[in-house]
Amino acid sequence: MKDKMEARFQKLSAALLDKAGGKFSLEEAAQHLSMSRKELNDKIRTDDVLGMMHGGALIIPKIQTVFNDGKLKLLPGISDLLAIFSAAKAGQWMALQFLVEPDPNLARTPVEALKTGDVAAVLHAARARLGLDEG
Repeated sequence: MKDKMEARFQKLSAALLDKAGGKFSLEEAAQHLSMSRKELNDKIRTDDVLGMMHGGALIIPKIQTVFNDGKLKLLPGISDLLAIFSAAKAGQWMALQFLVEPDPNLARTPVEALKTGDVAAVLHAARARLGLDEG
């Protein structure tokens, strides 16, 4: 039963990563983002970068990166968004799913909104999705 559940999770998480544009290994992401592996790992640990275990390896979804001035950089607002998911104890996979699925509060995907600089609206939508705005 546990093996079946793990296989199902691997299949679903692989599909989610595909929808998110793929993944980097820790080494690849560190190199592309011009930082050390340790620095990137620390940013993942402090919820400044979206990173999770998949297939026994730490991976970094490409969706949270953008090219700016010819360099790959983290999408503005990603650390603020991850702080909300961390506070809600919602987890990295849920944060990734939130980024790729259209949100009714935004009328587009949160990642599209982040790419246009609409960080405040994305953070509000995340709090609403997680029930953090309720009294």
